[in-house]
Amino acid sequence: MPVVQDPINFDRPQDLERFVEDFNEQSSIDLVQASINEAYFLSYVNESERFLFEENVLENAIRRYETCWLPMQAKNPNLELIPPLDVHFIWHCHMLRPLSYRKDCISIVGTVVDHKVFSNEKLNDNEIRNCAKKTWQEFIPIEPYDFDSQNYAVSGQYEQQSSYDLKSAVHRQQTFIKKISAKTMGLMPTLDMDLVWHTHQLHPRLYANDCLKMFGYIINHNDTVEKKTEKQRITQNWWMKLQLGEYKITTNAACCSECQNKETIDAACCSECQNKETIDAACCSECQNKDTVDAACCSECENKDAIDA
Repeated sequence: MPVVQDPINFDRPQDLERFVEDFNEQSSIDLVQASINEAYFLSYVNESERFLFEENVLENAIRRYETCWLPMQAKNPNLELIPPLDVHFIWHCHMLRPLSYRKDCISIVGTVVDHKVFSNEKLNDNEIRNCAKKTWQEFIPIEPYDFDSQNYAVSGQYEQQSSYDLKSAVHRQQTFIKKISAKTMGLMPTLDMDLVWHTHQLHPRLYANDCLKMFGYIINHNDTVEKKTEKQRITQNWWMKLQLGEYKITTNAACCSECQNKETIDAACCSECQNKETIDAACCSECQNKDTVDAACCSECENKDAIDA
């Protein structure tokens, strides 16, 4: 795979412009349109949250994904087939760890199963879905395409084949989806950039090819790393150094109790005074109480888990 011949010096604005132009020319995906499609899919998942994230649904979805969908697509690849929602979301989360996804696909079915992001119209097209259902039933007649969450117990103990912890990945994505789907909050820079990156990864072969063409290696993604103030400060410094304009993460929900600054870097400290203590308007994820004792627990239930800011 060819790589960029001349090293790019990001201290020079002209090099940065060249990099952006090269990226746009070499990318195999219309990331703007694909990201819009991805946002529709996440909204679709969010609407199904009440049953999709139940433990028995997740366990059986992983089994269906690994024993039905991946083998079917590996044997007869068809990017126009839409999987059942439970399987689709497991697949989606798996692809967001590109290196693990490639490794697991090769281990389970011997090849990397490709994917593309569907438009909202196609996701709701009964004809397309019926075609996928027919193909599924021909491949594995004993396994229903559709699922009923009320009767969704795993028969026997299924042992996940993927090396990646898919259930944990699903729960992390659940948090991301809530942020993207929130009606009262606009997209923060870290979220919109992450959405575009997620979307690129959801085309595994094209993502790999683009990375190899532009960087010489596949850039991995890790959503287990918590966003810490120091990492965001470093990002902000680089953003300013490269003269990309103003970099800030705003939220209409949280503010520092010390200086009441509304431009917070994260849910626990203010970008103005770095106060690590309480934030206003924050609520505990357990009981949704608005009176917090500190940034980690609620005065009502004393839950020590993260608060939803």
